[in-house]
Amino acid sequence: MSHRKISAVFLPLLAPIHLLRTIHNPDQYWQSSDRHHYNTSRVVRPRFLFLLYTEFRHIPACGWLKESPLHFTPSYADSTHRYNISLAVRHDSEFTFSNLSMTIDIFGNDSIIERKRVNLNLADSAGNWLGSGFGALYQLQAPLRAGTRAGEVTKIVVWQSLDTDTLSHLTEVGIILK
Repeated sequence: MSHRKISAVFLPLLAPIHLLRTIHNPDQYWQSSDRHHYNTSRVVRPRFLFLLYTEFRHIPACGWLKESPLHFTPSYADSTHRYNISLAVRHDSEFTFSNLSMTIDIFGNDSIIERKRVNLNLADSAGNWLGSGFGALYQLQAPLRAGTRAGEVTKIVVWQSLDTDTLSHLTEVGIILK
């Protein structure tokens, strides 16, 4: 089962929405007791548009077999945008390893353009889980490629590279494009 999601996220420059309006001169600004006001008719669109694409593969309860790679096909919403591609891993608190080693094949058209070995540290030396999450679920990310043009990467294949045939308590593996 795969989960694909494409969404556009608008970030209003770390300011309240009313600050997105253009101030033509300082006399157009005044302050009331409860909020700031601008006397202008021209509205500026947010300057930062982050396009986000995520695709995750669910790992069955029986585990991720070493001989079963996960295949991802990125989808690009904007052909002029350069994307940063990351690998994301979700696991529960019963995962038995403190790190996860994976081999990543990055394809452009029909050939491998890059092969990477990614080693994610999932826990610190005291055994505390790293990453974000809630309850017994955690997620970590590792950068794969920065500044990738739309269509440059057509497929990503992820292999688990630990010395075990089956990894259990890994819940999902995915890619994120920002």
